[in-house]
Amino acid sequence: MNEIIAVVYGGPSAEAEVSGRSAKNICEALRKTHPGCVMIELTASISEDLKKSGASKVYLATHGRPGEDGTIQGLLELLRLPYTYSGVLASGLCMNKKKAKEVMSLHDIPLVEDVCLDKSQSADMSRAEWIERVIGRGPGFPAIVKPNSEGSSVGVTIVHDAAEWARKVPPLLERFGCLLVERFIKGREVTAGVLEHPDGAVRALPVMELVPKNKFYDYEAKYTAGMTEFIVPAPLTPELTGKIQSAAVRAFKALGCSGAARVDLMVQDDRCWVLEVNSIPGMTATSDLPKEAEAAGIPFDQLVETILSTARLHGC
Repeated sequence: MNEIIAVVYGGPSAEAEVSGRSAKNICEALRKTHPGCVMIELTASISEDLKKSGASKVYLATHGRPGEDGTIQGLLELLRLPYTYSGVLASGLCMNKKKAKEVMSLHDIPLVEDVCLDKSQSADMSRAEWIERVIGRGPGFPAIVKPNSEGSSVGVTIVHDAAEWARKVPPLLERFGCLLVERFIKGREVTAGVLEHPDGAVRALPVMELVPKNKFYDYEAKYTAGMTEFIVPAPLTPELTGKIQSAAVRAFKALGCSGAARVDLMVQDDRCWVLEVNSIPGMTATSDLPKEAEAAGIPFDQLVETILSTARLHGC
């Protein structure tokens, strides 16, 4: 095929390095059927670079902002270049964890209790008021504190008490501007990929359990070989597996996602809670989605082609 596919990666995101690794794998797979596939870095000249490339479609390998939050998707809509994964609205929702949870709550998707801390609103709050908001009106301790609009577990930490809160949280709030504080669930971390097929059907892939060597599935555990044990299919009952896959597909549809996504969940006994939805899953050697697809009998090259087949303009 002579069709030129542009694989866009990088940008000023904290996940730029991972993005480059995803893009390299994707491009290697695509060149087997699209020898004209090119990698284009997300810079200020992205619009001109895409035009010069002659690409007719864009395969996004951008993780984090501005490549996963609807920004680049909006540009591609203006350029009339079909692209992979979700459109502007769904991308923006998935990147904003709090807003995504507000939407998912309307669809009865199981979610973890949380409070949101915004730098602009918290500037005049005393330490006591902060703690009261977490303990009295929020999830209590221990709590998971995460940036509201980052991916790959960047900046995520566990806070066990008020002293640890005072030490860890203010610098995070200063750095990221908005934090989501969720109740800590002592359970099993799982993920379920959701894949849209060329015929429009949306199906969950086999559930994967993540057993990190660190305290939780942080950035190091995600992208350092040997730091996490990936078990797929996860050793769960058929009933719980079905419950997780159903929640993942419902979350995908509630947020208006397209192409593929990775849904992260926590499991405790026979219950599961959706944590977040990643609208552009990693495609590195240690990434979850390719491992889950392989367990479903879908090799990496086929996974890439399936996602490419769903590339389109969303119109909003």
